[in-house]
Amino acid sequence: WTNAGDGDYSVASNWNKGVPGVAEAGDSALINNGSNVTLSASLPNTIAGLSVSASSGAVAGSKLTVATGGILQMTSSATVGSVADGALAVTGGTLSTTGINLGTNGHTGTLDISDGSLTMSTLNMAAGSTAGTTSIFNLSGGTVTVTGLAFQVGLGTNNTVHDNYQATINQSGGTLNTSRVNLGYYGDGTFNLSGGTLNNSGDIFIAN
Repeated sequence: WTNAGDGDYSVASNWNKGVPGVAEAGDSALINNGSNVTLSASLPNTIAGLSVSASSGAVAGSKLTVATGGILQMTSSATVGSVADGALAVTGGTLSTTGINLGTNGHTGTLDISDGSLTMSTLNMAAGSTAGTTSIFNLSGGTVTVTGLAFQVGLGTNNTVHDNYQATINQSGGTLNTSRVNLGYYGDGTFNLSGGTLNNSGDIFIAN
């Protein structure tokens, strides 16, 4: 993303090589300059991966919103908030990815789902052991389906407990489908369930 301001994902001139996956197959989308980018079109494309404030030189405040009518598919994972604070939102569109890495290296990654659908294999929240890392997943509407290993909420380094970062899920609505939840997996993890539906077909590990 090279537009210095906010803008439309589907406009070719906002990118250095045209719309990722449309202009050139196998491209990844990098949004790292603090812009708020909105996708509201169903593009005939699949991108390799997504980086939001997660590549070298990134600044805080970058955000991608998949809005009503928007469809985005990835063959790899999305990373949000690993070089600077970043955010990803679905407000009515469809997003599918192999996984999301949300908040690492002392930065904040935020995932907001208010409508539409998100499908992924895994969600890793606050992975690693860097002080100040924060990961927030807000679900107020729509449907989120985790098809693989499921949630790693507060994913510290194996065999070392870390209390210097926080991963939090706030579910006030919508539907969350998963097969396993690791809550506080060598780190601090919180799940606030005040509304909506949680369908978990497997285990829930707490402070594992």
